[in-house]
Amino acid sequence: MDDQEFLQHVDVLAGQQALLDGQVALLLVRRRRRRRKRKQARSYWVRPQLSAEKRLQFGHYDRLMAELRMEDQQ
Repeated sequence: MDDQEFLQHVDVLAGQQALLDGQVALLLVRRRRRRRKRKQARSYWVRPQLSAEKRLQFGHYDRLMAELRMEDQQ
């Protein structure tokens, strides 16, 4: 193998390495985005106060809040 062929192989390998580096960088960015998008499970209980059924039944804010206060006392 002469020097010119050797340099061509080195150039090809350098190009492949650059391509792989770019792919790895892209995968790391995608992984970071996926982790950010994941919703974490609630670590506390949340009372479902404003369900669709209650909105339809009580409609107005004042009536709904009065009903919720009564439920809390029970």
